[in-house]
Amino acid sequence: MTGPGKCAIDKRIWFGGRKGRKSFFLGEIFYMLYLMRRHAGSWMIKILLGAIVAVFVLWGGGSFNEDRNEAVAVVNDEPVSQEEYERVYGRLLDGVRRSYGGALNDDILKILGLKRRAVESLIDKKLLLQEAAKLNVRVSDRDLAASILRMPAFHRDGVFDSRRYSSILNRSRMTPAGFEQGLRLDIMAEMMRGLVISSARISDMEARDLNQWEGETRNIEFWLSAPGDQKKIAVSKEEIQAFFEENKDRHKTEPEMSVSYIHFSPDAFERDAAVDEDEIRDVFDSMKKEEGASYDREKKGIRKRLVEEKARDLACDRAEEAYQDAFDLDDLGKIARDADMKVSATGFFTRQSTVIKGIAKPGRFISAAFALSADEVGEPLDAGDGCYLIQARERKPSRIPDLADVEKKVKADLEKKKRDEAAQKEAEARLAALKDGKKEAGARTTGFFGRRDEIPGIGRNGEILGAAFGLSEETPLPDRVFKTPKGYVAIRLKETRAPDPDEFEAGKEAFKKAALQDKQLRLFSSWLDDVKMRSEISRNEKYLD
Repeated sequence: MTGPGKCAIDKRIWFGGRKGRKSFFLGEIFYMLYLMRRHAGSWMIKILLGAIVAVFVLWGGGSFNEDRNEAVAVVNDEPVSQEEYERVYGRLLDGVRRSYGGALNDDILKILGLKRRAVESLIDKKLLLQEAAKLNVRVSDRDLAASILRMPAFHRDGVFDSRRYSSILNRSRMTPAGFEQGLRLDIMAEMMRGLVISSARISDMEARDLNQWEGETRNIEFWLSAPGDQKKIAVSKEEIQAFFEENKDRHKTEPEMSVSYIHFSPDAFERDAAVDEDEIRDVFDSMKKEEGASYDREKKGIRKRLVEEKARDLACDRAEEAYQDAFDLDDLGKIARDADMKVSATGFFTRQSTVIKGIAKPGRFISAAFALSADEVGEPLDAGDGCYLIQARERKPSRIPDLADVEKKVKADLEKKKRDEAAQKEAEARLAALKDGKKEAGARTTGFFGRRDEIPGIGRNGEILGAAFGLSEETPLPDRVFKTPKGYVAIRLKETRAPDPDEFEAGKEAFKKAALQDKQLRLFSSWLDDVKMRSEISRNEKYLD
């Protein structure tokens, strides 16, 4: 029987049902999901987000292109949207900005290949879910609810708490439908992955062979020729001009833009951010507590954080109201006057900028700005320090500058190139001398390392690892030198050490478990490669570079 405010879902639905087995009453979950579809909430506490995010955290989407209907990729006739791409790329870029800070530059971004990584991860997810659909892999409402029941973020004293579940989602500004669908797809993808890797097995003999292969270690000598150790390099005006002509694209400027914006700062809304005792208690119960922690001691700090969070909510609600009430979305000044706010302006910035004067957290701000068309006012943006309404002002397209504007950098690049070439020649001369049986001064020894290890004194280098384990007593020298971040390296095998068979027997089960996980990873990668070979995949090149 139903009535006003009631849900028509039977609250006595249970999971299982076989006599004698434990049953889980999930009606409350379904009822709650129904209610929460009708009542969108606010932000959830950031600490709890990590507990809710499921298996494929990077798979999501978006674009910086003005044409938002253009597909980033097409996977068997299913498009990867710009919105998906933007979310994934933005998340990757935010992470890199946090790691590198002011040291982030175009060269690092190019090496990391964030755009390609974002596109490929989205393609992989599309393929995985398409294959799951072919095999009729489904996640029922009961399975979805059971998964929610198991999430520690929704537990109080180790037991699922429906009030806590409602409170967290209400703070999240995640729609329940979006939360459920995202979780459903993640579970489906993980189920498909489980099917793929379920056939992997490791026998005792296979484990022993793998241990023999993986447990072998090498000790090598190496000689480093560093570009910085080379003699002073002289370059002429003519060489600088020729180098610039050959490498103009390397000096091409990034597209730039400037914007006007209204910042709805949480500071202005803190007085209206009321927090009750139950909310404080919810947060305290969810915290990892050190010994001696008490509610009274933590209460003040929790209240402060909740006030700040609610103030952010209120700021963004006000930004949304101003945006929705605006009659002319091309006039940011009018929107500001009506909202009793002020308009600010940025200088020019690029997509890779890490600092914009006046903007505390530029990552999302930049992504949103470059998605705007000329004079467009974008939808309210939660940039982490409040909400913004942003209007595009001016754009500067990328261009090749005059040599006079970049001559200092061109000269430095040419000198760097020449020092690098000199270091390579020095290393090659050393290797040739070693092959002729001559002694070379300056050798260093790594000590023993395995196939998966970082090489002491050299660092992680797959090429040198592969070469070192391909050398033997009869052939102790490779055919070439190797480039590393420090310079060019010539190597020579010094010692080989086999693994101890007694150690394998003592830790056989742990080794088999690790070997199985590795085999599962390789099996899944091979399966995914095969699926790609059988699929029609097109990529929009502009999102790969």
